[in-house]
Amino acid sequence: GIPGTRLDPGLDGIETNMVFLSIDASLGTAAEVCTRLAAVGVRMIPMGARRIRAVTHLDVDRAAIERAAGVVRSMLARSAP
Repeated sequence: GIPGTRLDPGLDGIETNMVFLSIDASLGTAAEVCTRLAAVGVRMIPMGARRIRAVTHLDVDRAAIERAAGVVRSMLARSAP
């Protein structure tokens, strides 16, 4: 539900701790978006020009994921045309 993004299932229905996000060119490159997010404490990995990977682990709870998603939503909403 973030403008300029599309959730990419990525691994053909395999249950995983990785989430892939495709981003619109209007938001910048994946590397640029990841750099902006890292500056506010959300680390993600560029996987090409328009794809970003987020990974969680057992110590990341639902509240932390929701906070990170809120940061991503807020930051990218400011970047959208």
